[in-house]
Amino acid sequence: MRGRARLYLLVVLLLCGTLLWGQLPTASLNGTVTDPQGAVVTGAKVTLTNAATGETREQTSTSDGFYNFVNLPAGSYTVGVSASGFAKAEAKAVTLEVGHVTTLNVPLSVARAGEVVTVTAENQVELTQSEVQGQISAATVQNLPLNGRNYLELAFLLPGNRPATNYDPTKTQTLEVSSAGGFGRGGNISVDGADNNDEVVGGTLANFPQNSIQEFQIATNRYTAEVGRSATSIINIITKSGTNAWHGDGFGYLRSKVLQATPALLSTKPPFTREQVGGSVGGPFIQDKFFGFVSAEYRNQNHAVPVSFRNFASDTVDPTFAPAFYHDFLINSRADYNVTNNDKIFVRYAFERELDIDNGSLRQPAGSAANRQTSFNRYNSLVAAWNRIFSSTQINNLTFHVDTFLNKIPAFSPNDPATNPSGLAAGNEIRFPSLQDGANFRIPQQTPLNRFQLRDTYSWVRGKHTLRLGGEWQNSGAGVVFDLFGSGTIFTTEDFASENRHTGTPCSAATPCDDTDIPIAVALKSAAPSRPPTAPTARNNYMGLFVQDDWKALPNLTLNLGLRWEVDFNILAETNQNKACADPTDASVLHCEYIRNVIGPHDSSAKYKNFAPRFGFAWDPLSRGRTVVRGGYGIYYDRVVLEAPILEVLLNGRILPLGAFGGSNCSNEPKGDCSLPGAIFDAGTPSLANPFVGTPAVFGVGVNVMDNHAATPYVQQFTFGVQQQVAQNYTVSADAIHNFGSRFLIGRFLRQLPKGA
Repeated sequence: MRGRARLYLLVVLLLCGTLLWGQLPTASLNGTVTDPQGAVVTGAKVTLTNAATGETREQTSTSDGFYNFVNLPAGSYTVGVSASGFAKAEAKAVTLEVGHVTTLNVPLSVARAGEVVTVTAENQVELTQSEVQGQISAATVQNLPLNGRNYLELAFLLPGNRPATNYDPTKTQTLEVSSAGGFGRGGNISVDGADNNDEVVGGTLANFPQNSIQEFQIATNRYTAEVGRSATSIINIITKSGTNAWHGDGFGYLRSKVLQATPALLSTKPPFTREQVGGSVGGPFIQDKFFGFVSAEYRNQNHAVPVSFRNFASDTVDPTFAPAFYHDFLINSRADYNVTNNDKIFVRYAFERELDIDNGSLRQPAGSAANRQTSFNRYNSLVAAWNRIFSSTQINNLTFHVDTFLNKIPAFSPNDPATNPSGLAAGNEIRFPSLQDGANFRIPQQTPLNRFQLRDTYSWVRGKHTLRLGGEWQNSGAGVVFDLFGSGTIFTTEDFASENRHTGTPCSAATPCDDTDIPIAVALKSAAPSRPPTAPTARNNYMGLFVQDDWKALPNLTLNLGLRWEVDFNILAETNQNKACADPTDASVLHCEYIRNVIGPHDSSAKYKNFAPRFGFAWDPLSRGRTVVRGGYGIYYDRVVLEAPILEVLLNGRILPLGAFGGSNCSNEPKGDCSLPGAIFDAGTPSLANPFVGTPAVFGVGVNVMDNHAATPYVQQFTFGVQQQVAQNYTVSADAIHNFGSRFLIGRFLRQLPKGA
């Protein structure tokens, strides 16, 4: 109990101060100043100058000759070091990258007064960081060609990252990144320190113009306590800002059908054209003080999606393509203002408007052209940040972010079965064994999302310790419109009629067959009392607090020590509607399903005990700055999305009851089986000409109940690795990684009605 009390006391003390947060979209620079004999130089003046904006920072080396600049904008810098009795040393074009700590050791020499000695940055290894991470530099973003200009594709250049399946029908064009074997929907993606995660289903929320992206960092394992809400990876992105020189660019790309090959299973080329235009401009409104940058991009793409059709000449389901399009307008604008030498603010606004046609959600092997969907997305994001420099070693950064996202997937037009020449079952979905035709069963639907976010970080360099105290508060909410089986879905037993079931004879010129001879297995149609069914807005409050100390315990050994606490207040709790499973005689509920943890204790207060200790080390065994042995251990709590409470309310047989209609019946066969040879339809039995006349029944999709004792899933990460600089600008890294996950959420059936009940 005493140990737990101390942990709670730590949380209370952190809450009493300003809300703080880490994972800043900034860089750091440190190093040691030495004399010609290698002894440390105390009191050396270290001046850092941003080459793009002229901003300067100064420090004095400690008694250990150590200096450490934190919370720096990523970019190119000039480092000047001066001390009494020594020539001034200067290092130019020192590149600092987002999320990265660069070490620049400065040897001073005795020389004539006024002489400047040039210093070259030789250390390429990460001497003070134990994370397993990689950088996508500004040069990479600017120079590498990308098919479609989605900058996140560059993440696949880094080890441990690969494309993830896009599982979300609301964002068919969004790219997802799987890191360290994860699914790609549970990582943490931030842009300029602002959350860019879909709080409803997980994964990336919005895209940005490629010309507006400066660089980004991906940490796949063993990141520090500054970061939370991810058990897999962290993607830390920063956008471009204006500089002291006006600069800009423009582009136009055209890709035509003539540049592509014919797909293997098709005899003709699908249509394809892509036009992408855009540009950017940035510069100073007031030299050294007020900067602006804006970037815009538009993509107009006409293409095709793979579909299938029923070929009546050969009675086969054949692949083909159907027209589709993608229209996407992106804008990102930013202003940076140096109010005083110690107070700096920036404001960024981003907007995306997207309209596209793509394939709908499939449950059969293929879908027809009529089974496609239209999707409309609109995204707005506003970020404001204030950076306050209290002293050369104490800096505070406050960030506020608000964003809104709206997705609409209306009923698709045309949505009648395109391969049904007689127009049977118009406006409904027909599921043949090999083809899903007609209006998709999951539309229309709509998802609005809004989020408020507050972060603040206090950084303090104190001797050998670089301390960060941090926290974050988020309030996010989303509702949903989901007309499941609203258009009606008819399940058939055959792709094509095998017999004339009105006469019980094989198909022939004398007794021709058509789709009215295909037996129906069952037909479903929404029986919701209010359509379209909606779920009220579900909101969640999230808070995370941390303390991080990067301690230079020895000149060649840095310890990364941290503790994080975080909690989702509203997600892991039962709603009032579904406290218990319904009575087995309630026909609106076929089953009751609990969403609960697979492994771990089930404690109603478990969500308040999400303490995540993290330990790492970076050791230079030879003290030459060219070799580092690194490793560590940490606990990382996963992101729990709003989909869990929304589905608990919506996927409820009382809200989403389904009308079920019996299938075709043939009394001349045992049990009325219409699939047997010689079977003859009963008079008035359901067929594609009149599918919803079978024996009716009303049942629900079940009840999903969030276990009130569920706890936040987490992953334990162990890493050990070596990084070696083999030549100037060349390093080799090898890391062993072990991830062990616990308490992952999974649905489990508690009760299901027996057949015939």
